Formats: sequence, C-alpha cells, structure tokens
Amino acid sequence: MEEYVELKEEFGCEMFELDAYAPDLGRRAIADALKSFGESHNVIMASLGPKPTSISLYRLQRARQDTGLVYAPANEFNESYSIGIGDCIEGPVW
Repeated sequence: MEEYVELKEEFGCEMFELDAYAPDLGRRAIADALKSFGESHNVIMASLGPKPTSISLYRLQRARQDTGLVYAPANEFNESYSIGIGDCIEGPVW
C-alpha cells in the first residue's frame, strides 16, 4: 500500500474503496467517484482488481459515453497476483 500512497501523492490521484462483490459490484462507489470529475477530465477506466468491477465499469461507460474503458488482455497477467477467495461465485449477469 505504501507504493500506492506514494504514487497517489506524486500524480495527484484519488483513491476510494469499493466492494467488488457487493450486489451492485461496486458500481455506486465508482459512480460517486466519477461525479467529482464532471466534464473537466478525460476519464479512462480499467478493472485492475477483482474482475466483477469490469461489469460495473462497462455499464457506467455505456451510461457516460464521455468516458473510456480499457481492459488488460487475459493472457497478460501475474499468476502470483491472487490466490482467490476459495469459493465459487455464481449468478446471472444482468
């Protein structure tokens, strides 16, 4: 986390917390964070953490076409990044 805090301070980034496994997949937290930018910034979004947030980002980008959405190719990842939560999450994508 210390490296992220240093980058945040160096580049003036804003950090916020969200629950990627909440019923809304973190959408409300992301939408609230986007409100502070208005039309003053070019917003590019990417899901670099739990992948359920990529669904929320897609939906937000469709609602706000003034934002961009990027996605890291599936074959370019760090296999040591995460060991998962140990459970299978199932359900419809709506």
